[in-house]
Amino acid sequence: MEALVLYPEKVRNAVLEASLYPELLVKISNVQERSREQFKEILSPYDRKIQETIWDLVRYPELVEIIAKNREKSGKELLKQVENYPEEVRSNVRAVGIDYQEVFMKIYRLQEESGSVYESLINNYPPTAISAYRELVRFPEILSILTDNISLTILLGDMYRNNPQQIKKQLEELHIEVVRQQSQAVDSWRKSLEEDPEAMEEFEQSAEEYAREQGYDVEKMKVTETEKPADTGTRVEVYYVNPYPYWFGYPYWYPYPRWYRYPYWYDWGFYYGPRGTIIIVDLPSYYYVDWHFRRYYYVRHYPRISKRFILYSERHRNLNTGIKRAVEHHIRKYPGEYPQYRIRKDSLGKLTQPSPPARDLKERKYQLKREPPDKHKQLQKAREYHQGTWKVQPTKPPQKPAGTQLKKKQQQKPQTPPPPKKQEKKKYNKEKE
Repeated sequence: MEALVLYPEKVRNAVLEASLYPELLVKISNVQERSREQFKEILSPYDRKIQETIWDLVRYPELVEIIAKNREKSGKELLKQVENYPEEVRSNVRAVGIDYQEVFMKIYRLQEESGSVYESLINNYPPTAISAYRELVRFPEILSILTDNISLTILLGDMYRNNPQQIKKQLEELHIEVVRQQSQAVDSWRKSLEEDPEAMEEFEQSAEEYAREQGYDVEKMKVTETEKPADTGTRVEVYYVNPYPYWFGYPYWYPYPRWYRYPYWYDWGFYYGPRGTIIIVDLPSYYYVDWHFRRYYYVRHYPRISKRFILYSERHRNLNTGIKRAVEHHIRKYPGEYPQYRIRKDSLGKLTQPSPPARDLKERKYQLKREPPDKHKQLQKAREYHQGTWKVQPTKPPQKPAGTQLKKKQQQKPQTPPPPKKQEKKKYNKEKE
């Protein structure tokens, strides 16, 4: 619920009004689940590329209506009606808006049907609730948070009903405090990377690997001096991003709820400016840090940035950042593979891992005694692997049993009687004489 505090006052007040009627959230969630499944069935016959293009266009509800209602008109007339949209949107209309107008007609009907059901549900409530829910439908991530945490929503509604002015005042104070903490957290993260250029280099390489897995073109992400020269003055660019419609959900290929089409640098928190400089604007997201630690190759191959993540989570335990949540999640899940104690700098400026306190060692030994021997070996191997001291033992070729080798030798050599013993040989000689 802390994420809701970051929104403007108008949105926060709408959340408070909506929390007074939690049963309406449950009804709206049921409508959303049905419409989401229907939308998924409409797009299922087409490949991933076509679905991505259609998903990008449905972020503009009025654009869906324009394409659906111009089936009988030519492509030139359709492109003329969307000339005020960005170039990327116009190119998507040229790609799928003309050849897939039947699909957009089905999407438009589903969009209108879901909207009419939504209006019929909220019209039975007071005007303040109607205006609040009409405001929140523009923020699908908020409706998703309120529905997924329905127990906290009910508690917030009870508190707001008993003392509305005090709750609004506390939310405003919390809003100021959270914004201040986030600004300090970003500054601290930026300074920690400026102090360690090698960690910054590993951070960039790890982010490029993540970008490739997400389907981004790494070369296009970087801006060179010839492509974009440095500006002499200050320029501020503001972008407004439309979310995916609440009734359709978000694309299924995202590994986590992603209601907005964020820029490519959103997850790792930096982008490339003029002359290829790295500009840090935010902290890495939970999903990127979790991806980094889930791949042991990256943890071992990029040790300095891995240790920076752990060090940052230790130094800022009071902040609910994505770095902290991802690191703590993996430490709890794999206790033998990640250090649970602090990382410090030695006199040479290198990051080292000091030995844990004696009390922790005693507790760990007691736990190892109670665990089975196989579990102890697995934890020991994982610890050695993380510290870089574990080596792969060479495997010996399998040896055949001794009995099979003797049988083969007996088959190869002819069977001859054993030579007589010395005593028997003497008796034979005497008989001969």
